[in-house]
Amino acid sequence: MEPLTGKPRCQAQRRIVLCGVILTLVLPGGPGPAAADDAARRLRLFPVPAEVLRVCHRAQRDTSFRVLCPTRLPRASVGYPGQPPNPLTARVIDDKRRFYGVEFAYGAPYETGQWRNHPRRFLHLAIIRAGTSLAAPPAGSTALGDKRLAGRNGRLVHAPPYFEGGGYHGNHLMFTWRQDKAAYTISLHSWRRLEALQLLEQVIAGL
Repeated sequence: MEPLTGKPRCQAQRRIVLCGVILTLVLPGGPGPAAADDAARRLRLFPVPAEVLRVCHRAQRDTSFRVLCPTRLPRASVGYPGQPPNPLTARVIDDKRRFYGVEFAYGAPYETGQWRNHPRRFLHLAIIRAGTSLAAPPAGSTALGDKRLAGRNGRLVHAPPYFEGGGYHGNHLMFTWRQDKAAYTISLHSWRRLEALQLLEQVIAGL
C-alpha cells in the first residue's frame, strides 16, 4: 500500500477508499513512541463485521480452494486530524484471469515514523494464495527464518519499504504456510516488528 507523501490526497481502489494526509512537518504526527507503547498494550480485536465476511463468502463461491477469512481484527480508534476513525473494509484481490486473495484495511500509512502506523489508526492486511505473483516476497526482503505461529509452521520475511522495492507489501511482515492442502501467505503492515508479529499470530489463530 502506497504511503502518504507530501499533501492531502485520497486514493480510491474498487470498494475501498483510503484517504489521508502526510502529517510530517506540517501537522502534528500523533503521540510519540511512549504513547504508542501504551496503545499497543491496549490493542483489542473485535469480531469482523458482517459486510466484511460477505466479501470472503463471495470470494469463496468463485474459487475451488478454501478462502481464509479473519474472525477478529483490530478497529481504528483514532483518525487523522479533523477526521473520524476509518472503518474496516475488505476487497477481493483479483484480475480477469486469477484470484489472488482478500485484503482488509483502514486508514493510510505514514511514510516515516513506522510506529505511527499502529492499528489504532491504520491497518493493511492481506491473505493471499501462495504461489501467485502477489504472494512472492519483494526483492530485498529480510528473511526471518522458519517460525511457528498459532500452530502453523511456515516462513517469515520482512519486506522493504514501499519506495525501496516493497511495493504492495512495503514494510509488511509476510508469513507463508500450508493448510488444508493449500498454501497461503498472510501479509501485515508492520509498525514495530515484535508487536506486529503478535498481532499476526492472533489473526492467524482466528482463521
